[in-house]
Amino acid sequence: MLALIDSIIPLPDDTGLSAAASAEKRFERFVEFLEATYARGISLPYEQLAGLDDEAQVHLVVAAMRDAGLVDSVVSDAILNHQRTSHLDARALEHYTPRPYDGPVSFLSATDVTPDGLRDPRFDLRDPARGWDAVCSDLDVITVPGHHLSLLDPPHVHSVARHLGAILADARPRPETAPVRSADRGNGHRWESDRAGLPGQPRTPDREAPRLAGKDGSCA
Repeated sequence: MLALIDSIIPLPDDTGLSAAASAEKRFERFVEFLEATYARGISLPYEQLAGLDDEAQVHLVVAAMRDAGLVDSVVSDAILNHQRTSHLDARALEHYTPRPYDGPVSFLSATDVTPDGLRDPRFDLRDPARGWDAVCSDLDVITVPGHHLSLLDPPHVHSVARHLGAILADARPRPETAPVRSADRGNGHRWESDRAGLPGQPRTPDREAPRLAGKDGSCA
């Protein structure tokens, strides 16, 4: 089985912007997100960012967040690490070209639109299939509540978990039932599970339980 959770095939970059202008737009959106979420912003050297590779860009942004005092009890190191990996994942997707896949695919698609400050134009696909129907011939789209950045947080993650559980249960091989042997037919045995035997074993026909003999030969 193959399951995807609201991943997106990015649109072609047809903006015509330079690398410096693209980097500035990208990190401007991130600064807007910080201001809207934590009521605090940071100042970024956009021209310097444009000349760095993806890993160095993230390192510079994280350093700016630390210098601005955004790393505290509200914005922990775990959140910073999430921002780092999200940025690098998005950049990797921009350079990825998926190949056709003919196997069954379950795609969990978020129903809500990502907030404005976090939307990248190349990843702003409103189609529930998010572009995967172009390469997956057997695609099952399952809508789940939340937007791309909230569907793995409570309470939406519980819906994701239920759907994944159902997908996994459906993908498990079904146990085969042992056939009843012809020699056992009509002999008074019933193939079932009860206190008299294990599943699949014949139940011993009802009869009077034998009485045990004592040391003196009498029956107890």
